[in-house]
Parts: sequence; structure tokens; C-alpha cells
Amino acid sequence: MIARNGIIEGIEFCPSPNFDNRPKNEEIDLIVIHAISLPPKNYDTQLIRDFFSNKLNPQRDHFLESIAGLKVSSHFLVTRHGELLQFVSMEKRAWHAGVSEFKERKNCNDFSIGVELEGCDEELFEISQYECL
Repeated sequence: MIARNGIIEGIEFCPSPNFDNRPKNEEIDLIVIHAISLPPKNYDTQLIRDFFSNKLNPQRDHFLESIAGLKVSSHFLVTRHGELLQFVSMEKRAWHAGVSEFKERKNCNDFSIGVELEGCDEELFEISQYECL
């Protein structure tokens, strides 16, 4: 069930500071599905949590040094085990799509929900992740 504040009840909410208000009267009509693994091809959910919370320790891995200063988030993360985590209220604009366009509409973050699948483009996702979606 979705609470009035855009948070899904019954799942873990891990608040990210990386969001802002959507433009007024902007209807949500797009879901953007991304893949994320930190470092690439490694599955450590805590690193993703830290990344979306601006708490990433860049000294854990050389790759993390290159992204530690980025301010990004997603509304949801589906872990490798099929667990759904929420980082940003669906009423707010998460920072997941960057410079983007869909069907000639710019700034997809304005009108979309961002969902991250813990994984990468070169490896299969887990059945539990598809079931969660």
C-alpha cells in the first residue's frame, strides 16, 4: 500500500538526500529501469545504499573514487535477493535519469519513477528480481 506521502508501506525506507520537488502539475507516466552494481559486476547492496546516501567510502575500491562525489538517487532498488528498498518518495523527483529525453519530453526525472535493479548489463538478473518488479 502506498502512503499519502509517496512511501510504500511494508518495505524498508532508506532516505536519500538526493531529491527535490517535481514541477507542479507534472503527471508521472514513465518508469525508468536501470542496472547498478558497485563496483561493476560486484553485488554489495550496502555500497548502493551508501552511494544514494552520500556516504560512499571511496577508499574501499578504486572505482568508487570516480563516483564518490556524485549526487544521485532512485526511488527504488531491487536487490539481488528480490528485496525492494525505497530511497525517495514517489511524490518527489529522484535524481536517476540525468540529462534525458523520452518521446521528445526532456528531463525524465520530472515525470518518472526510477527503479534500480542490482546487477549489470553483462550478467543475468535473478528470477526473484523479476518477480519483485
